[in-house]
Amino acid sequence: MMPSHLLDAAKEAGIDIAKLAGRVELTIEQLQSGLSADEMDRFAKALFAVLPDPAFGLRAGSAQRTSRFGVVGFAAMTSPSFGVALARFARNVPLIWGDHYELQEAADETTVSLHPLAPNLIYQQVKLDFELAGLLSFGRQFMDPALRPLRITVRGPAPPYAARYAEIFDCPVEFDSEHHSITFSRRDLDRPLTSANPQLSPLFEQHAEELLTTLADTNIAGQVRAALRDMLRGKEPTLASVASVLHLSPRTLQRRLATDKISFRDLLDSVRQELAQQYLRSYSGSLIEISDLLGFSDPNSFFRAFKRWTGTTPHNFRHRQPERSAASAGRNERASRSRR
Repeated sequence: MMPSHLLDAAKEAGIDIAKLAGRVELTIEQLQSGLSADEMDRFAKALFAVLPDPAFGLRAGSAQRTSRFGVVGFAAMTSPSFGVALARFARNVPLIWGDHYELQEAADETTVSLHPLAPNLIYQQVKLDFELAGLLSFGRQFMDPALRPLRITVRGPAPPYAARYAEIFDCPVEFDSEHHSITFSRRDLDRPLTSANPQLSPLFEQHAEELLTTLADTNIAGQVRAALRDMLRGKEPTLASVASVLHLSPRTLQRRLATDKISFRDLLDSVRQELAQQYLRSYSGSLIEISDLLGFSDPNSFFRAFKRWTGTTPHNFRHRQPERSAASAGRNERASRSRR
């Protein structure tokens, strides 16, 4: 389903949504009810190609109303605190985008990093801008006094509209980053929401859980990503081994991925990148051990892949990270046990 507020913002920008949908052989009803990954990609490409403002994502995201995200929005709105709402967004965001939000907790702050399912889409920057601005918009709608993040990072080089980030977020901005992220103080995460509702909150969360279960049954890319995360423990998973875990034949898995225009190699590459950054932030093992955990045949292959993903080396990435929290000790032990 296309987020309703994104369609609203496109209409306000002068886009004829019905005409645009017809151009890619879709209908308004399909946009409002549900699209396959291929249909979503076709419509998004057409939409972002005709948008008059390159900063559309920031503008639309900062003006969005959370209720337009259906059960995902209501589950967040009724949460007791901003921190619980962020955790629910991170869990339920696949119901909107299919992306992955990672929460990185430190002693006095939490960072939400946005990891798109397909990181190389031509409209990815606009989409990520929309999501990042939307997280801040949510906090500012339901918190008093208004929320101000500690900092944001932006994937890739500064765009022509770079000044708009500082205007909208009112905090330090770092460009040329590996991903879009937004960091909030622990104090803000503990603040209650003005929309909190202890009676309705568990009902919306239960509904979201049911929808996630249904999605897991139909979203083949999500199933493959989950399988890869579990299987990357010292040996590179093959399409055949993943198919076996999912109780599919290799041919069926390949066909279903092809239908969604996603390749197995791209998914493996994306999960490796996600886990590599996670290990480098929180696992004190050597780079050779991390290379082994990720299933690379030799460390040099890992180093080349990491440089391609991030533009820097694993060593430099690790040493740019803030001090690891005490919680990392448990993650270290789990990663170590997985190699035994």
